[in-house]
Amino acid sequence: MEEKKLTYEQAFQEAVPTIFGFLVSEFGFSLTHDESWLFEGQTEYALIEIVLDRHTVQVGMRPVDPKDQYLPEPLRRAGKIPLELIVRCLDPDLHIGFKTEIKPEGIRGDLEKYADLLRRYCSRMLSGDFGEWANIQAYLEKRK
Repeated sequence: MEEKKLTYEQAFQEAVPTIFGFLVSEFGFSLTHDESWLFEGQTEYALIEIVLDRHTVQVGMRPVDPKDQYLPEPLRRAGKIPLELIVRCLDPDLHIGFKTEIKPEGIRGDLEKYADLLRRYCSRMLSGDFGEWANIQAYLEKRK
């Protein structure tokens, strides 16, 4: 019997909870999935967005502001910085090498790279310490 190929969204939906489960078990995040192309991880101090954008995966994060609860949903999602830029600021010599377009079976590999980058470079932020955030924002401002 021939194995059915997964769509991009199916591959994404199956892989994210497993690969990013450490956010829940190690850092106390809730991981929600309201759209077929979006997972959100949140604690009282951090918001992470894992997105399937056409045929690529993107991960962004930001600190949570207590005033966020009063904002409409689209504004609550604003202000995240892509993980690649956060890592580039923290380690300018690192070459990240994500593909610009992947096949459904390649989604898992990119998600694993993002999860590894989160663990290696953002564990303090995942624990609520955003002491580096101002430096990251300043780095991004200089790049403009």
